[in-house]
Amino acid sequence: FFFFFFFQAEDGIRDAQESRGLGDVYKRQEYGMAVGCRMEEDPEPLIAPPEPMAHIVAGVQSRLIEAVYPPSDDTFLLLEALLDDERQIHGARLCMEIGTGSGTVISALGELAGPGAMLIATDKNPDAAQFAEGTMRANGLGNGCVIRTDLASGVRVGRGVDVLVCNPPYVVTPPDEMEGFGISISWAGGHQGVQVVNQLLPRVGELLAPGGRFYLVGIEENLPEQIVNHMKEEFGLEGELVKRQQIGIEGLWVARFIKPA
Repeated sequence: FFFFFFFQAEDGIRDAQESRGLGDVYKRQEYGMAVGCRMEEDPEPLIAPPEPMAHIVAGVQSRLIEAVYPPSDDTFLLLEALLDDERQIHGARLCMEIGTGSGTVISALGELAGPGAMLIATDKNPDAAQFAEGTMRANGLGNGCVIRTDLASGVRVGRGVDVLVCNPPYVVTPPDEMEGFGISISWAGGHQGVQVVNQLLPRVGELLAPGGRFYLVGIEENLPEQIVNHMKEEFGLEGELVKRQQIGIEGLWVARFIKPA
């Protein structure tokens, strides 16, 4: 088995040192709905991480820095979806997370897939990049790499990704909040919260190996049924909502898409 990838820096220059990072494509639990303003501090998660992955979350929480968004309810719901599919994920040869943030999910994927899996993570925020790299090391995952890039820009894989995950910025925001590279863009999804997702979806099919799986996180304002239908009609990927839960102010969901074998 082999794979290859290359990356391209934001200015179009390929640069290995500058590309070691990941960044934040996570989100702040955004608006204080009752008062119509954004919370200044991130709320504590309302659900607990799945027990088999609690050690990864605890390790991340013990090392957190201000520039990295902590694992939260959306992270844990995604981990639950992955654990539900543990049998199908085990033995995956190549796993990839787009917008890895703290590195919690890609590290969990590495454990689920097993020691033979290669791991790729991408992100824009250089602080989160280094942090996620440390998370992988702290969990004994030396078979991975992190790439500082926007979504999957410049990434090419040979035989395709077996398990692809993305917990993107999904909060409905004005477009100007999507600018930059730091934690300030971690939640900003623009119109209907799907502007970032809409950039990614056309690439999913080409990134996946035959039979590969793609897991996507969002909120109800993103109109998940429309996303599922769009992926089927435009790209031939069968999808379903495998998790759907109201957690605090957010109606969270996880969709799973499978590329035909």
